Amino acid sequence: MGAFQSTKGIKNAIIGDETIAKLPLPEKDDSRWQSAGEVSQLYIYPVKSFCGTSVEKSKIGKHGLTNGPLVDRQFIVVNEKNGMVTGRQFSKLVTIKSDFDGSTLTLNAEGRETIQATIPMVGETVYTEVFGMKCEGIDMGPQIGAWIAEHLEKAHLKLRLVYHDYSDKNSTRQLQESNVALRPLTKIDDVPLYADGYGFLLLNEDSVASLNQKLTSLQVDHQRFRPNIVVKDTATGFCEDDWLFIKINENVFRHASMCGRCVFTTVNPHDGSRDPNGEPLKTLKTFRTSLDPREKEEYQNSPFFGINLGIDNHGGSVNVGDKVFAIKNNDKSSLMPCLFLFPLPILLMFIWKRKYFS
Repeated sequence: MGAFQSTKGIKNAIIGDETIAKLPLPEKDDSRWQSAGEVSQLYIYPVKSFCGTSVEKSKIGKHGLTNGPLVDRQFIVVNEKNGMVTGRQFSKLVTIKSDFDGSTLTLNAEGRETIQATIPMVGETVYTEVFGMKCEGIDMGPQIGAWIAEHLEKAHLKLRLVYHDYSDKNSTRQLQESNVALRPLTKIDDVPLYADGYGFLLLNEDSVASLNQKLTSLQVDHQRFRPNIVVKDTATGFCEDDWLFIKINENVFRHASMCGRCVFTTVNPHDGSRDPNGEPLKTLKTFRTSLDPREKEEYQNSPFFGINLGIDNHGGSVNVGDKVFAIKNNDKSSLMPCLFLFPLPILLMFIWKRKYFS
């Protein structure tokens, strides 16, 4: 009863199952945990759409991975109307490397002089949105915005770089809308700083390999999909679709949402070029779009690749080489012990649904 995949798309069994939303967070020693793989890579993207930073270990914040002063998507580029600017519009952003020591941000790119900007003690507050979710930050000043515009060969653009203060460990992001039917394991405070939708994106290397088997004009690597946590040695490609809960060390994540993909996947992360054939997005659309009408209404023709995670008890750590465990959705009978924690009417409804709709 996991994600059904056909040659035309997928139907995720998590969707529409509101009993899953009522499941308690599993304990770390739960007997249902199964070995699922190993962490092979960890990435933090200090600036949204810029080059990622590979790290060997990371702390788990409520809103994303951290490593010392590095916090995932703590900076964002905006235009003169305070609208977000990403690699979807300007693919060359991915070629900019960044480093942050807690007070000074350093940017560099091939053929450009390095620029530094210090977090202002008092700066203009910028109000922006990421896909309709309101958030705010501090303007880093005109010089660094001009440097970014020049790198894009768009010097006429009035770009600004915005910094999210994270000293109180809280995001300014507008809370998630509740939609139990589509995302039963999402909670309203599963928000990042400036990432698209969630603070953690997990990708399976075997899924990348499965995609490459279908591609003819190019081969891709996992960096094209901008993950935070990369897992290897899993059972098969796309098996992560069916992971309800994921445990790494003592950290228990929830499968908050499938990750819908866009034109950004056509950008080569190493040189910023776009694939002339629209790949791998074109191929992903042939077998990774949703077959569920409710999900289709929201995501349209966007294919799924990777899963977004939420976490309740943050503050732990994750390292390259850590073992990954999962509680899967492919056998709902294994969830029955949890349902005895529910009131009797809910249990009876669950049994009735299994009888008539299995």
